[in-house]
Amino acid sequence: LILFFLSLSLHLSLQPLLRYHYQRTHPAHWRDRLRRLSAMGVNSIQTYVMWSLHEPFRPGSYDFSGPVDFEKFLDIAAEEGLWVLLRPGPYVCAEVDAGGLPWWLHDPSVPGAGPEMRPRTADPAFLRFVDSWWGKLLPMMRPRLAVNGGNILMVQMENEYGSFNSEF
Repeated sequence: LILFFLSLSLHLSLQPLLRYHYQRTHPAHWRDRLRRLSAMGVNSIQTYVMWSLHEPFRPGSYDFSGPVDFEKFLDIAAEEGLWVLLRPGPYVCAEVDAGGLPWWLHDPSVPGAGPEMRPRTADPAFLRFVDSWWGKLLPMMRPRLAVNGGNILMVQMENEYGSFNSEF
């Protein structure tokens, strides 16, 4: 396994990596855009999974369809021979509202949420919501990990952590 990643990293280090936000492109254009990246010599892309787009209205109400069908996007990337560096958050920044955290985390009408909850900390209320989100997302990612024959080469949990006050 170590030899696999060593030889893979040597191969990847010779080619450019680009960030691609699949949510900001219509799904009908995903294959075309990925082919264009490949034609430029790119063999790896980095993309975010924005929690706020997949659980937009209330806890437990998930959407993985249309422009947020990240499994379809990953499958197309694999078909086009692209490795993926996946960034599933929970916080992704990506210049989106609240860094991709769902708005309802601050809604006092949502049990366990509200203004007293502290996102991006060890606050048990926040971590319960993160556990639920990852409980849905991570099983979708697992078969696509490189160690399982998929095209997800690396996963970065969180983003820019330490840029803010934290208790970790």
